[in-house]
Amino acid sequence: MQAIQGILFAVAFLSLLATLLGAYNLRRRCAQDSWPTLPATVAEHQCWEASDDFPTGSHIAVIYLTYQWDGQSYRHGKLHAAQQVFPSRALAEAHLAAHPFGERHTLRVNPHKPSDAIVHPIDPGPASYLHRYGLATFIASSLALLATFFLF
Repeated sequence: MQAIQGILFAVAFLSLLATLLGAYNLRRRCAQDSWPTLPATVAEHQCWEASDDFPTGSHIAVIYLTYQWDGQSYRHGKLHAAQQVFPSRALAEAHLAAHPFGERHTLRVNPHKPSDAIVHPIDPGPASYLHRYGLATFIASSLALLATFFLF
C-alpha cells in the first residue's frame, strides 16, 4: 500500500510542478503578446560543430537578425531556436541557405529591455504543451493528492 501511496504522491507532485510551469509559461507568453512588433533583417549566419553534449557530427546553425529600437541597433540570434542543432553540417548549412541575408522577419520587442526580443509569430517550442494542458495537469494533480490523503 505504501508503494502505491508513494507513486500517487509522486504523480501529484509532478503534475503540480507541470501545472506551475504551464502557468508561468502562459503568463510569460501573454506578456510577450503585448510587446510591439518590429521588422528585422537576417544579417549574419554561423555554423559550428556541436559540443560533446550532442551526438557526434552534430552542428549548430544560428541566424542573427538585426533591428532598430529608438535609434539604436540590436542583434538577435534566436530564429527557429528549437531547430538549431542538426545531425550534419550539410543540413545545418541548408537551413542557413533557406534564410538568405536580407530576409525580413517580424520580432516582438520588450519595450523595457529592447535587447529582449522574440520572433513573431512565436515558435511554440517543445515545452509549449505545458500551458495548453494546464487544466488537465491541475486535475490530475488534484485527484492524485486527494487519493493520497483520503484513500490511505
